[in-house]
Amino acid sequence: MASKDYDESVVAAALDKVLARTREAETRHTFDASSGRYIFISDIHKGTRDCADDFRASEKAYNAMLAYYNSLGHTLVILGDAEELWKNSPGSVMRKYRHSFHLERKYFQDDRYIRIWGNHDITWRNRRILRKHLQRVLNEGLISILGKKVLHVPEACLIEVTDFDRKLGEIFLVHGHQGSVRSDKRLGWSRFVVFIFARPIQCFFKNSWNPKTPSHDWALRKDNNKALYSWSEKQDNLILIAGHTHRPVFASESHLARVERDLKELKSSEEGYLKKKALLEAEREWAVTQELQMPDDMTEETMEKKCYFNTGCCCFSDGDTTAIEICDGQIRLVHWPDKQGNPKPHILQERPLKEVFADISV
Repeated sequence: MASKDYDESVVAAALDKVLARTREAETRHTFDASSGRYIFISDIHKGTRDCADDFRASEKAYNAMLAYYNSLGHTLVILGDAEELWKNSPGSVMRKYRHSFHLERKYFQDDRYIRIWGNHDITWRNRRILRKHLQRVLNEGLISILGKKVLHVPEACLIEVTDFDRKLGEIFLVHGHQGSVRSDKRLGWSRFVVFIFARPIQCFFKNSWNPKTPSHDWALRKDNNKALYSWSEKQDNLILIAGHTHRPVFASESHLARVERDLKELKSSEEGYLKKKALLEAEREWAVTQELQMPDDMTEETMEKKCYFNTGCCCFSDGDTTAIEICDGQIRLVHWPDKQGNPKPHILQERPLKEVFADISV
């Protein structure tokens, strides 16, 4: 049974409005499917290095990822909740993670930086606060005032994807909290409760306690993903890339769903069947536990149209990060670090971007 926090019709109405506003504001970028280089991340939740800071464990992987993609010339796209501003002031976060902002600054100053706000960093909607803190940090090092850039952080944006002169479709970028009762409709109250109660409780329990949100609750995460997918499947030639849930989704399929599919398709006649089956079973249980999913409620929603992607997050408790990458004509779900713990990307899934657009246009 769906939770009251994510009513599909309410989420759909909210996303319809955001998409309409985005089209009207012409918050749009364009790239060619064969040559575009993008890295999409979300839910970094940079804090103040205290016991309620969810990002501390992932700082190494995050900084390594930024350095890697900057060297390759990617455009960095941050899909909200980059800073944890429900628990902290903007200035305190800027001071504690100056090096991470220095790495982001390289993208910004090269015009390869796209940001939208989420529910936990909705503060950046205030232009005065944005200029005072984030824009100032990203402009550090530029001597001339004429050389300094203006930072825009909208609620969403569109990317038009082309194949030479032919338009393939659009990628709609949004955080994914829109329409939620706790994270959108009653955002002010939720923010107050987290600031007053959640942070001291997390510190008392040494970050082992977390509030009931999609990032920590299986049922809420499942309902949020279902609502986002239900909206995106009704759109024409449009791919939705979101965050918020902290659960990676690639072409409308979660990591757990992909493992379960591989198990079903595994044939006993295959060479090394028993070893392959054992590894997949282990990977399945790993995914179940990592997603805080109850063992007696492991049903996965069927998502036929391959139109919905989710970056996952950059603040997993084990220090790992996930992201969506577009490069060499491929769209990929990547995990940092690699399986050996090295500062390299590990590709979890990939497909040609043109193929994805061809599938959703049928």
